[in-house]
Amino acid sequence: MIQRFQILLVFLVLNNLGCSKPREEVSQNTSPELALEYVMKVVGVADQSQPLPMVVVLHGLGDRPESFINLFSSLRGPARVVAVRGLAPWGKGYTWFPTMLTKEETPETINLDFQKAGQKLSQTLTHLTKKYPTPNAPIVTGYSQGGAMSFIMATQFPEKISVALPVSGFLREEWIPDKAPANAPSIITFHGTVDQKVSFEKTSSAMNQLSKVGYSVQMRPYPGGHHALAPKERVDWLNELQRAVEANH
Repeated sequence: MIQRFQILLVFLVLNNLGCSKPREEVSQNTSPELALEYVMKVVGVADQSQPLPMVVVLHGLGDRPESFINLFSSLRGPARVVAVRGLAPWGKGYTWFPTMLTKEETPETINLDFQKAGQKLSQTLTHLTKKYPTPNAPIVTGYSQGGAMSFIMATQFPEKISVALPVSGFLREEWIPDKAPANAPSIITFHGTVDQKVSFEKTSSAMNQLSKVGYSVQMRPYPGGHHALAPKERVDWLNELQRAVEANH
């Protein structure tokens, strides 16, 4: 009798395991609206429940949101700073475009990477602005691949953001719309002129095309700058970010 009961118990456990649905781990939040994990901190104010500008910061290749968010410790705010995690592991960090720089990289796979990353980040921004009181659409900024994601949001999901501040970012030509939408976000980009990883000339050309179709754009060149944040570039970037926060407050 005991043996039959043990067999029945094992059967019930296995059956329940087989019927359970896997659930993604999402930053201590199991909302189905949230597509990507994030870490967040509030700067410049003690009352975290009040409506605050949201600054969404997007790391580069191989970085992590937990470390990238520290770049913004000097931001005066008041703001919610949200660092979002890339789509897939890469080294000790993450990447937004899993097939880039791999044997699987083709124009088609990169295009799919861009689409998937943009859709997931858009979905995450919808979740964040519902969860946290935000007076205006978020400000989005990022470095390298995170800069590319800032461009993607500005061109493919413009209604989701108010300002894009890409740093050393890139934008594929086919992602430039034929016409800027109404209330298109402004774009201010920061880029070293001798960047050997992300071409300054190609980013400059993309900015010129965005201007022609109706976007408000500025490009801040840093002569002699490589694919790294020079001290002046970092100061200018954070100052511009602070101005965007104050305009959104």
